[in-house]
Amino acid sequence: MSQRHLSLTPDDVFRIVRDIFVDELARSRPGSFDAGTAGAWTPETGVRDDGIGLDSLERFTLAGRLNETFGLYRSGVEDNLLRARTLGDTVDVVCAGLDHVDDTLSFYSGGTTGAARVIAHEAADLNAEVAELTALFPGRSRVVVTVPVHHIYGFLFGVLLPRALGVPVVDAQYSLLTGQRRPRNGDLVVSIPFIWERLLPQTARWGEYVAGSSSTAPLPVDLARELTPRLTSLVEVYGSSETGGVGWRDHVTGAGEPFRLMQRWDRRGETAVVRPRGGADSAPVELPDRIRWLDDRHFVPEGRRDAVVQVGGINVDLDELRSRVLSLVPEARDCALRLGSEGRLRLFLAAPDPGGLDREAIGDRLRRALPAVALPRSISVGAGIPRTPTGKLGDW
Repeated sequence: MSQRHLSLTPDDVFRIVRDIFVDELARSRPGSFDAGTAGAWTPETGVRDDGIGLDSLERFTLAGRLNETFGLYRSGVEDNLLRARTLGDTVDVVCAGLDHVDDTLSFYSGGTTGAARVIAHEAADLNAEVAELTALFPGRSRVVVTVPVHHIYGFLFGVLLPRALGVPVVDAQYSLLTGQRRPRNGDLVVSIPFIWERLLPQTARWGEYVAGSSSTAPLPVDLARELTPRLTSLVEVYGSSETGGVGWRDHVTGAGEPFRLMQRWDRRGETAVVRPRGGADSAPVELPDRIRWLDDRHFVPEGRRDAVVQVGGINVDLDELRSRVLSLVPEARDCALRLGSEGRLRLFLAAPDPGGLDREAIGDRLRRALPAVALPRSISVGAGIPRTPTGKLGDW
């Protein structure tokens, strides 16, 4: 296989297409689409008058998303997406496009509330990252994937890494949490902190030689401490949709150690900016977090520089969501959102007459307009936003 090509199989493409469909339908049908049904989808599942049953706007949106992700406009097959009647038909169109051009794949950044950005990654860069990752997971017999593969972490670890390791992939995104599948000796379980927390009670029944990986959000120290006795390695990867993997650390062999910068990156100056190896003209990439460098190859992330938090493994921009809530609840003068200890959002509404705010009616209004991951678990009201003596956002 050339390092400049993706060489995706029809099964790879099906999994990516399926997860893009799930992502878009969760956005277009907030509160009414059950993502768990996707576990039963097959290439024969209908996408028009039966099966998924897309309306015309959903069909155009999905066609545009697939066109952008796979770069189908470069091979001229994109119009055929609107003629597809099944997921299998859609996969056939994508594969036909990739037969002509497959040197780039694009990923969408952002979460459910902010405007997503499209980031294109060359196959050579994706394959180079995976070549470095293979050394971190020796002796694996299978890769068990619990995350969507249309995001860059899921794609790298759930599509390219199994192929580089020469082992089969187990698509457990819709089954591992239900106990239908159980990792066995030699498996690598690919997951995220939100799912690792829910898998923790099951890990006592797993095989004795199971490794794990985690990414997309910081792995809580307490959770890592509980997982490490049950895993042979627990590799946490730091990165973003813009960069792919930037650094890694193994909580089993080096608990509490800083992240090691991956070999394909160099530090750029004293800022939180790195660049790919390969020449002085390489464009610097700014990281989303504040970074404390220990030396040129080791660093510690110290929190995001924006208002993005993760809910259930999905990015939610609190600034964007705050604006949206205020447009949906005009009777509120102001509002604030924060992440609760249970990992769900909490909303505080401020109004001149707090008693006039009907929290039940407002909750119904938000449920009809917001995706499930952006819905507040609780709604509090008052005359003003709670603040600490120093003026920071208070607790409620």
